Amino acid sequence: MNCKPFRALTVSALALAALTAPALGAGGPAPDRYPYGGPAFTRLIADSDRAAGAGTPQDFYRWLDRAPLAQKSHGLLALTAAEKQKLSRLPTPAARAAEERAFCARLHKMVKTWMPNFSLDEGFEFTNAVKKGERQCLLQSVLLAGLLQRAGVDSGIVMVWRNLRGQATNNSHVVTLVRLADGRNVELDASDPVPFVRHQGLLAEQDGLRDVEPIFAGDAPTILGYRATGDGRRLATRQIRPLPYAFVRSQFDYYRGERTPGGLPPAPGPISPVGLNREARFLRSAIRTSPDNALAVYMLGRVYLKQGKTSVARREVSEALELYADAGWTPDGPRDLAAQILPPDRSARNEKP
Repeated sequence: MNCKPFRALTVSALALAALTAPALGAGGPAPDRYPYGGPAFTRLIADSDRAAGAGTPQDFYRWLDRAPLAQKSHGLLALTAAEKQKLSRLPTPAARAAEERAFCARLHKMVKTWMPNFSLDEGFEFTNAVKKGERQCLLQSVLLAGLLQRAGVDSGIVMVWRNLRGQATNNSHVVTLVRLADGRNVELDASDPVPFVRHQGLLAEQDGLRDVEPIFAGDAPTILGYRATGDGRRLATRQIRPLPYAFVRSQFDYYRGERTPGGLPPAPGPISPVGLNREARFLRSAIRTSPDNALAVYMLGRVYLKQGKTSVARREVSEALELYADAGWTPDGPRDLAAQILPPDRSARNEKP
């Protein structure tokens, strides 16, 4: 079979979907799903291309359909459609879960092949995946989740606040959470050589943003349940959802701010007024999109403090503390900064995990 006409048809179908779908945010809540090729996923690419000043969603879709492994399947829409059909034929949840795991492992290999270069400074923009083969934890996790959703596999992203080694961080990593058909969950991480990992603390959705600790099946990377970090309650896997779509969009803007040249470290280059202003703009955009993104609120407070805007810096840091505490715990960075700039009665409310 000649694959070129098929690929052209695939791209046209994606373009048609993006053009004819209702505008997101034009009425009603934004969806929490973003299947690959659909309007929500296309919006993420469009947001990225606008911020980067280069590329189009179709550039990204066309590039992936021609990429190794995807081309053999006649494009990713065909690949995910075939997988969805295969899953629908399986007779039991256990059989479906086993196939879902196998498909996750297959996609894990594909993403690492398509985008072999990991870049914290640029890998969150889709055009850099096309031009440079770059990826970063958020982009790779969103792509994995989008492809899985397109195949009918329940999935999305979560933030990591306690890593594989048990070290607590300030929501410094992103992975794909896959809710398998048998009721168990797995963490899919393209930053790791193996598909399934055991990060020990996640920020997910459970009646609002919630810090939780996975309960694994022995030494296996299979999640049987969760423990709420704030009060220790046992939570079933069905109670925990990936982060909402608004948070996904917000986190892209957070990384744009964090890595703006001339912004606060770890941004590249020396700090400059122009860099700080640009960083603040991206962080404010992140907060408008998802006001409960504590990391963005905290970082904006730090930027304001560096700019000498002490009053608004205190306001942002205080708000960040409330958001962290509501989710279940407060990282060291916000806690320490609050001790320096806030009155004692407004310090963090909860203890370290």
